[in-house]
Amino acid sequence: MNLRWLKWVRVVVAVVILCVSLLAFLNFRHVLPHGTSKVLASIQFVPATVAFAVGTGVALTTAVILVVTLAAGRIYCSAICPLGILQDVLARMGNVLRRGRSHFLRFAPAWTKWRYSVLALTLLSVPLGGAGLMVAWLDPYSHFGRIVSVLLRPVVFYGNNLLASLAEKWEWSGIYHVNILTAPAAVLATVGAFFLVLAAMSIWRGRLYCNTICPVGTLLGLLSKRALLRLRIDPDTCGKCADCVRSCKAQCIDLKSGAVDASRCVSCYNCMTVCSRSAMRLEPAWFSSDARKSPNSEPPFDPGRRQFLLTAASGALIAGASVLPAMADPHQKEKDGGHHGRKRLGITPPLAGKVETFLERCTACQLCVSACMTGVLQPSFLEYGPWHLLKPHMDYRHAFCNYNCTRCTEICPSGALTPLPLPQKRITQIGVAHFRKPHCIVYRDHTDCGACSEHCPTKAVHMVPFENGLVIPEVDESLCIGCGACEYACPVKEKAIIVSGLTEHAQARSPSSAQDLKTNVPKDGFPF
Repeated sequence: MNLRWLKWVRVVVAVVILCVSLLAFLNFRHVLPHGTSKVLASIQFVPATVAFAVGTGVALTTAVILVVTLAAGRIYCSAICPLGILQDVLARMGNVLRRGRSHFLRFAPAWTKWRYSVLALTLLSVPLGGAGLMVAWLDPYSHFGRIVSVLLRPVVFYGNNLLASLAEKWEWSGIYHVNILTAPAAVLATVGAFFLVLAAMSIWRGRLYCNTICPVGTLLGLLSKRALLRLRIDPDTCGKCADCVRSCKAQCIDLKSGAVDASRCVSCYNCMTVCSRSAMRLEPAWFSSDARKSPNSEPPFDPGRRQFLLTAASGALIAGASVLPAMADPHQKEKDGGHHGRKRLGITPPLAGKVETFLERCTACQLCVSACMTGVLQPSFLEYGPWHLLKPHMDYRHAFCNYNCTRCTEICPSGALTPLPLPQKRITQIGVAHFRKPHCIVYRDHTDCGACSEHCPTKAVHMVPFENGLVIPEVDESLCIGCGACEYACPVKEKAIIVSGLTEHAQARSPSSAQDLKTNVPKDGFPF
């Protein structure tokens, strides 16, 4: 049976997934509905599994991926995972840079112990509910999100603004300028270093990352070794031309022994398309005695490797459980006076719960960062400590949290953020503003200001009499929600008012005057 069309189905699906994924993270014109972005993120293995594990999602996505893998191999890696598709694009670009000279990828032995060691280490974060650095840093979808959001998005913004400048000269208003916010240098360097390594691995060895480092690929590879449908080489029709080997991006076809390593095969079906003799076949392996006895099936699973995997995984889980107290979030160790502590902590998006819970569930995919209307959400570096690199935090140096926006809570695929109704979001206290009187220009320079009070949506910051007819800010902490509008608006370099994060989000008191909110907070979100 001719199944060469499977490759083109895979290509079409992969192109659609890649394009929609790019739009989800580059959606500054809000062309793509939030529902579409969340649905796409929800079919990714790690976010879906984390959401199910913490009780905010269902097991359907994870179950479907596992069942499909057990039926037909690693189709997820080839057509659904955006990072896998990106590696194919990078490999193709590498061939273009070689001026059309295709890079011959020969069969290479599997990095078995390395792959299973990475998978075992990743399981260390399981007792933490997904909070470990390994999960956030090895989730392929989150890696893709960071690459696009941190590296590609600013480039697209620069391009947009260049076109907007040209459009102004032509008196066309269809393109407008957007504010370009780049991540801190440390974040750019961290994400950029990973991308360079990924690009080098893809151009040099195809899907090497998928078959050495990615724990999702290793886990699905264990299932695909026992998949119902597997690729095999028909020795009677194979002419040993090596076209299949040259087309294999996973380097898993051993033409000498006539075997295909199903654990590394990503089901791209390139080999079936290029084989002129139709010797590469996709056949049922469970009920075929020929398939079980044939030397063309994948090499048998070494019992030593199985023992290694089980021992490592068990040890990882035990070790993870034992180090759980030691790896608790550093915020919990500060004991700085409860959730009203004055220490400057990283400020999370609104979540009506504990910050520790958010950090445990977040995979740092940056989808909420891309969806943020004002750009106040930015990837962190050490704001939450070294265990939580690149997880989103509020950066009030550049923007503020829109009083009328709940986008970040609606789009999170892993359950780190759960949907908050707008009335509840408006009284969710993510931080508390603190007035630093010596820095205020009213106190220091005896000059009128009041910018912080003018921009406060709840009137938690209000003006009180000072001296010589001047007024100076005062903060009512019971009204403050920590949105950062006051800190962002403060005109002095050393901010006279700053927001400190809470280790557990609280509920602020509702503003007493609805007229104040109507006057100071228009629908576009910022009251000036």
